[in-house]
Amino acid sequence: MKVDKNLKKAISTTTAIIIAVVIIIAVVGGVAAVVMTSHKPTTTTITTVVPTTTTVTTTTTVPTTTTVTTTTTSSSTTTTVTSMQVTITPPNTSQLVDVYWTAAPDALDPATGFYVQDGPLFAALFQPLVEFNGSSITSIVPVIAQNYSTSNYENWTFYIRQGVHFADGVQVNAS
Repeated sequence: MKVDKNLKKAISTTTAIIIAVVIIIAVVGGVAAVVMTSHKPTTTTITTVVPTTTTVTTTTTVPTTTTVTTTTTSSSTTTTVTSMQVTITPPNTSQLVDVYWTAAPDALDPATGFYVQDGPLFAALFQPLVEFNGSSITSIVPVIAQNYSTSNYENWTFYIRQGVHFADGVQVNAS
């Protein structure tokens, strides 16, 4: 099978154009990536002007026993420029920031949910009667409960703090 010279030339020209387009797209993409990821900090210049005065006294003795005193006063201004870079960016309100686990919780009820990923969810949604003491993990402190007691470590009595209300306005009570 014979391939026409013009067909070979057309194929090689088309291939060259495709390669050139791919290279141009890669270069434009690389430049765009560098431009988008580079930080352009705002530069703030603080100028301080410090005035100074210098007094120079010169005494010259002339052989004819005449003393000439010359006083020269000069004034100069020193400018100190301090350059500081400050970058201030507004929050991106169009982007959702997900700060939770990737696994779903097994329950939305603290009485039945026992997975590790349930803990932060329960802490964000519910306020407990008591919680662990921040300085000692072996002791607990009252939160909604004002106080609590037990006689046998099987039955517990919680005294609810006054003035605690649910989100809908209903006062918390023992029932």
